[in-house]
Parts: sequence; structure tokens; C-alpha cells
Amino acid sequence: MLGGSLRRSAAALLALFALQASGQATDPEPAVAVVDALQEKSLRERLHTSPVWAALLHVHADRPQLRDPGFLLSGKNFSLERELHETIRFLFAGAPANVCRFPARYLWLRRTLATPALPLDSCQELTEFTQRAPAAEIALVYASENLSQPSSMMGHLFLKLTGLNNEGHEVAHAISFYTDAATLNLPKLLFDSMVVGKQGYFALSPYDSLVQTYMRRERRNLWEYELDLNEDQRALVQAHLIELKHTDITYFFQKYNCATLIKHIIALAKPAILEEAELWSTPKKVLQQANRQQLIRSVSTRMANRWAIRLLAPHLDHASLRQIRKQVMAMRTDELPAEGTGEPAIAALEIANAYNNHLFDERERNSGDWHDYGVRLRQLRERQPAAPALAPDSAKDPLSAPPDSQLALSFQKRIDGRFLVLDILPVSHTLDDDNSQYFSENELRLFDFSISKHLNDSTTSLERAIIYSAQSVLPRDAFTGGLSGGFKLGMDRQVDEHLQPHRVFQIRGNAGVAFGVRPDTDIYALGGLGLGARAGAYLFPSVTLGVFARAPYSMKSSVSASWTANELGAGHDISRFSFTQAKYFGGNVTLVLGFTRQISAQRAHSDYHVTLKKLF
Repeated sequence: MLGGSLRRSAAALLALFALQASGQATDPEPAVAVVDALQEKSLRERLHTSPVWAALLHVHADRPQLRDPGFLLSGKNFSLERELHETIRFLFAGAPANVCRFPARYLWLRRTLATPALPLDSCQELTEFTQRAPAAEIALVYASENLSQPSSMMGHLFLKLTGLNNEGHEVAHAISFYTDAATLNLPKLLFDSMVVGKQGYFALSPYDSLVQTYMRRERRNLWEYELDLNEDQRALVQAHLIELKHTDITYFFQKYNCATLIKHIIALAKPAILEEAELWSTPKKVLQQANRQQLIRSVSTRMANRWAIRLLAPHLDHASLRQIRKQVMAMRTDELPAEGTGEPAIAALEIANAYNNHLFDERERNSGDWHDYGVRLRQLRERQPAAPALAPDSAKDPLSAPPDSQLALSFQKRIDGRFLVLDILPVSHTLDDDNSQYFSENELRLFDFSISKHLNDSTTSLERAIIYSAQSVLPRDAFTGGLSGGFKLGMDRQVDEHLQPHRVFQIRGNAGVAFGVRPDTDIYALGGLGLGARAGAYLFPSVTLGVFARAPYSMKSSVSASWTANELGAGHDISRFSFTQAKYFGGNVTLVLGFTRQISAQRAHSDYHVTLKKLF
């Protein structure tokens, strides 16, 4: 038996050498022998345990996240080992064109197993793709959050490919993965995208057209992170993109979104990125993971016009800003800085240019006036001697943002007793958190659950279950205005006229205005209306006035006064006065102290809490 095994192995090796010499299998018997030899070699080297192989298959915790039978050759009996053996059989004992279905798997096997050469250059689609969308450079691109749109409330992550095409012109293309989220029915959107799954779309488009969509139509900023990849890694990524193009991909909001797909693609270069534990894969998390793996070589920023104005405005006083606005509205330049006046002059001219663009984007200025005035502004800008563009605030860089998940433990002394409350927020942040990476105080909470333990009788209960909550307190500016508002869906607490709490399912929204009275202080006023459901449905209006004050030493204070009518649908009014003090420590730890005074016609009481958060 041993002799027979040795003879089979020798025959397989001879067939392998013959196939390598010819470059193509024509006789099925040698091809079978080659497959056997490659499979045996892959087993000896335990190639199926390679993290790059898991990245190619988009596998997490040994389970494939892509279920398309055209992508998984091992079908329902999937395992990393079986898929590897089936891939070897498909490539080296199948039709010559099979390599065109899995060019990335072939490239990887060729490099790791020293397999026979297959006719990859005959794959017309791959050749056309590499010529049309060359990848001399590959970058991660982050489109900033837009809390008013469910499809973009966590930002969007995609790839940018740049290089010279076959005509010698430099071109740039975007590779995006997304789903159709154009609906106002948020509960249905969440159910479809988290439980059922939605159709995912994998698209190649000219990069400049996507820039116009994000920056001019959606007013979102773009951060471009060039990746530190060698030529082999870029070729592997390009080949894998062709594999994904022909794969039916189901989009799941919480487990397979744009960030998940991009994470597996860049893991082809740094597979250790897949080893980082997380509750939810988000665009910011993937960026930060790529940075920790030293994948990011450089960063550049494209600011949308309205945010460029907000970023540059602190360089000038209010009188100068009013003067710039008047000059732009009148299409004059006589009172704008001429030359040699330093950083304030640069800021003034860049604000004027951004405001001119903003008026065009809002269709408040026709294309002819926009173009002519833009030319005059550029001429003034060029007269600034060796004047560099003002750099964006590095604190706004998503790489500097706190992590997107958090765990909080709080001690609360309330009218109904003393409690320990555990809160789990998988995504993303609250109004108490450090929001300096944004242009406004805001929150986004998805599936925020709290469990409380009564310290007197040791009972445990569900405290709160917020499905979705978004709030933005955006200070108005003289150029682009700005509204504040929010929306919340889930189960939260309301109180009766004796201030005893009750859990109520509610949907509520609010809108209003905010003003930045100082660079570190915002005041706001919001009016809202909610729909509650307890014994029956009821409406409850509310009004809130508040202040945010960002203090030195990584602290933030907030004070608010609110009035809510018809709480619990019982016809009584509740007034609340709240104060919170947050302190941000290193290691993504936050301490929050809070006080709330509640007043009804029957009673008044003060609640206190101390909360310790860990962001991860």
C-alpha cells in the first residue's frame, strides 16, 4: 500500500511538472493528478487556515458571509478546507475560462502553492477593467455622516482607484457597495436590512461624479486615505473586485454593510484586521483598524462648501464675516483682501469662494455669474504670495473620532429607588460624548438597551430599548443657516403626576434652532411632538431650551429646561431641569455626573446619577 501511495504521488508530481511546462491541461487524467498533488500540498501546509484565504471568501468566525452558490463552490457543506479543494479542482481540472471567474483565488494560489500557470491574460473582462480603472494607487474614501438620511447616518466607506489608463490619461474610479434605502418608513427599512436582508449593489463609477454627488448635492465631506500597498497586493485587490462583481451579495445593515465588504478587501493586504473583535462593523471602525495596521500612507480632505465656511469662520471676526457675505451677494471684490495680508486674507477669500459655490449649489446663483465671480476670486487668491491653503481641523478627521460602541454602568438615585443600570450601545454616540470631531453637538443611537437592577429588592428589569435616535444641535451661521432637530423610536420612560416612572413605546420628533454664542458655547430651542402607546395611543408635545458648554481639560457641560404636556396620555404636564457634566479621560473612558429636577402639579423630586463609560 505504501508503494502504491508513493507511485501515485510520483505520478501526480510528474503530471504537475508537465502541466507547469505546458501551461495548460489537455488530458483529464494528468489534470486529476495535478489536482490531487495540489490538494495534498495545501493540506500539508494547512493553507486553508491562512487569514488571506478567509478574506478572499469573506468568512467571519468560520462562517461565510456571502452565500451565493456561484461564489461558494463547496455549497451547503462549506468549510475553508473544502472550498480550497473545490477551488483547486475548479481551476486546474476545469475549463480554461474558469480562471476568469476567480482570478484573485488563482493569483493567491499561484504565489502560495507555486501552481501551474493558467491563461489569466485571456480574461477579457479583467483586462478591460485593469485598463479602464487602473490601480496605481488605491485609497479608502470616507463620506461623512448625514443624520437626516438613514442610508448615510454612519457615513459611507468605499474605494478609490487611480492610475493611467491605456490611453495614458490619469483616471480615478470609485468602487462602492450599497443598498436602496430611499424610504421614509424607517421601521420597515431596519427590519428589511437587518432581518430579511436587502439586495446589495456593487458599482464602479467615475470618481468625480461621486464627488459631485456627495459634496454638492448631499453636502458631505470626503476624507481620502491612500493605502500603503505593493504592486502584488493592488493586483490581488483588482482581481478580487472582478470576483465580487459577479457575486450576488445580500446587504445586512448590522453584519454585512459597506464597511464589512471593504474590510475584507483590504484584509487581503493586512489579514490581521479581521482578528479585531467588534460588535458592529462601521466605516469609522474600519478606517481606525486600517490605521492601527499601518495601512494608511497619507490623508487628504475635500470639504463641502457649507462645512468649509464653518471651518474657516473662526479665523475672522463677525464684522469681517458680514462684510464677506455682502461682497459675495453683490458679486463685488473691492473690499476683499488684495494681497500680502496673511492668514485672515486667505480665510476670507476661501470663505468667499465657498459661499459663491454654495449659492450655486442651492440654485440661488446662475452658472454664468457663479463662474465669472469664481474666476475673479481665484485671481485674488493667486495674488497672495506663496499662500498655502488652510488645513482642515485634524480633530474632524474620522481617525481621531472616539470608537463607535460603548458600555456604560451607572448608579442612579431616583424617586423609585436606587439602581445600578447597565447600558449597551453598539452604535454610536450620545449628546454627553465628546463630539468635537463633528460640526455640531449630536447623537446617533441604534439599538441602545439598558438593564436596571434595583438595589433595595434586587429585581432586574429592562430600563430602556431605543431602536433609533438621532439628534443634531447645529448652530446657525450667517452664510448657510442651519436647523436643529431629531427623531427617536423605541421604548423609554415617562412619569405620572406623582413622578412614578412607566415604560412607554414612543415615536417623537423635534425641530428648532441653535446659536453659537461663543466658539465653545451653543444655545438652542427645540419644539417637538410625540406619539405614545400605552393603554391607547396619545400625543404629547414638548419644548426644550438648553446650553452646551465645552470646557477646558476635556470636559463638557450641558443644561436644559423642558416642558412636556400629556405625559402617559393622562393630561398632566411635567417640567424638567437637567444638568450634566462629562469628563473625557484617556483610554476612551468617560465619567458623567447628572442631576434632573422633575416637577408636576402634585410633586417635585430630584434624581441623580453617576455614569462610567467605556468606548470601544
